[in-house]
Amino acid sequence: MIIKCPECGHEVSDRAKTCPSCGIDIEGNVVRDPKSGEYILKPGKKEKKGGHALLWSSLAIGALLAMAIVGLGIFFYQKTQQENEMRAFENALTSKEPAVLQNYLDMHVDAPAAHRDSVKAHLLGLQKIERDWQNAVASKSKSALQLFVDRNPENIHVREARLIIDSLDFEVAKLDDTMEAYQKYMTNHLQGSYYDEAANAYDRLKEEAEARKRKAEQDSLLLNMGERVGE
Repeated sequence: MIIKCPECGHEVSDRAKTCPSCGIDIEGNVVRDPKSGEYILKPGKKEKKGGHALLWSSLAIGALLAMAIVGLGIFFYQKTQQENEMRAFENALTSKEPAVLQNYLDMHVDAPAAHRDSVKAHLLGLQKIERDWQNAVASKSKSALQLFVDRNPENIHVREARLIIDSLDFEVAKLDDTMEAYQKYMTNHLQGSYYDEAANAYDRLKEEAEARKRKAEQDSLLLNMGERVGE
């Protein structure tokens, strides 16, 4: 016989083991209420949850677990992103390469404003140094190049600046072409690219000076001898 489930009200056979809707026990567990005529659970019988109730409970638990997993995933993702941004920020602040700083700004558009402002300020500073370098090279001035070296002793262009200064000083010595000029170059550039060339030029001038001295002494001696013979 078809009855209404005393728990959920859905129609079910009185011989069904459980209600397919809510899962309570039916067979041997329900009786007809003499007053209302409706089927109710026998006194002392406990509901056996199952069916849709169990399904909804499982779905609820599953949903909570899924939300927890998603929440943890978001938390660890954000944490990883923050750690990556911090490493990139620290690397940018210590870098002397404008490209490294620009890459940070391009890759971390959502970084803290304080971090981006610091990197931008550092980048502007490096760009100014680069302009100063280009101007110093274009000037072909030893004083401008030396000023750049003094102001930026750790810059990547310092070695090149010193090589240019070395070349300029040697050109000055060559134009003067005196022992004093070559000696000054060698004193100021002990590891200079033109040290050997300057040393050779110095020795050449020294030999020429000594040869002129010897000739002058010989000429003076001959002159004295001639004057004595004439007496």
